Amino acid sequence: MQNKWGEFNPTGTFNCNNLGFYYYGANTGGLDDKYMVIFGKDCPASQTMAIRLFGMEHQAGYLDFLQPSFADSCSPAFIHYIEPGYEIEMDSLISGSMNITTFTPRDSISEKLGKLEGTFEFTIANQDSIIHVTDGAFRFKVPNIW
Repeated sequence: MQNKWGEFNPTGTFNCNNLGFYYYGANTGGLDDKYMVIFGKDCPASQTMAIRLFGMEHQAGYLDFLQPSFADSCSPAFIHYIEPGYEIEMDSLISGSMNITTFTPRDSISEKLGKLEGTFEFTIANQDSIIHVTDGAFRFKVPNIW
C-alpha cells in the first residue's frame, strides 16, 4: 500500500499488534450489529490503516465502498499519530472497493477456525492531503461462530 510517506507495511513490535480483524455479528460492548473492522498498523511509524464496515453481512464478493451491496456503509481511514494530542487523520472517502474471496465462520462442531481473505483499494482525504491505497490484501483466521 502506498501513501505520501512511501509504502505502508504493517509492522508490529513486542507491545503492538500489527494486524487485526474483528467482526461482531450481534451488538457487543456498544457496537452495532454486524460491525467489522480490518486494520494494519506500522507500530514504529505510529500509522494505522483501517477499513470499518457497518451492517456487514458475512458473505464473500465484490463490495464497492460508495455503494455497498452487503454492508450499510464503509469507512476506510488512515491515522498518523505525531505526538500525544496531535494526529493526522484521513477518512473522507473518495472511492474504494474490496473483493472478499473467502468469509467463513468457525465450525461449531470441529472448532476449526474460519477464514476471511481478500483484496482492497481505496482513496481517502482530509482538507490537506489525499491517500491512494493500492494492492491491499488481507487474510485472517475467524474465531466467530454465527
